[in-house]
Amino acid sequence: MTLGGTKTFAGWPDGCEPPVFTFELREGETVVDSATVRGAGPYRFAPLCYDAPGTYAYTVRELAAGAAGVTFDERVYGFTVTVTDDGSGVLRAETAGAEIAALDFVNRYETGGLRIRKTVRGGPEDGGKAFCFTVTFDAPGAYPYSGSRSGTLSSGQNVWLGHGEFIEIAGLPAGTRYAVTEREDPDYSVESQGGTGAVAAGETAEASFVNVRLDVPQTGAPSKPGLWLGAMLLSGLGLGAACRAAADDRRKRKSRGGA
Repeated sequence: MTLGGTKTFAGWPDGCEPPVFTFELREGETVVDSATVRGAGPYRFAPLCYDAPGTYAYTVRELAAGAAGVTFDERVYGFTVTVTDDGSGVLRAETAGAEIAALDFVNRYETGGLRIRKTVRGGPEDGGKAFCFTVTFDAPGAYPYSGSRSGTLSSGQNVWLGHGEFIEIAGLPAGTRYAVTEREDPDYSVESQGGTGAVAAGETAEASFVNVRLDVPQTGAPSKPGLWLGAMLLSGLGLGAACRAAADDRRKRKSRGGA
């Protein structure tokens, strides 16, 4: 008696070597045989042979592939084989339970995305300033990103974003853990949301960062306290000089009028 089935695997990107899937045939807790398939296709166990009548209980299951983004088929096929002697010394086997002609399993490769967004608040010069972000994640390989900038990104690499800019990294395996950190800038404070997390299948996680320029002056005021004080002193000195000049002029006119 030969047992087997077909592995279906959908969504795996072209040009990448797919993972190996393993299937176990067990009698009780004992592993009788195992079979493997890389990606998709048929699998077969070694033929079952019997040398004595009896009832034998089996299960067939898939082992988790352990590949990021790959779903696990949790189905367990159970069946029994009853072996009888037909009276002439010939053993005959009959099955009951699962349809053992097709012990099939289905897996999918699922992905999600990560969006990184930057907002800057402060003086008008902030419109041209870009900030450095380091992106790390626990998935191997490089992944394309698009948005305000485009390219490919591997874990641990940097990307620069300015006010109102964003990028979206596509095709990350579902379940990928990520962390986005911004390089410190002494002129800005920073607040973030979603800087760490996990990518969910069919969804786009978002890490948003808001920077605020420190010591932003009021509208129309000098940008430095020292300059402001200097301007006030100069203004006062100028006013005093003008007043003294006016007083001198009045004295001169009065002197000429009295001569």
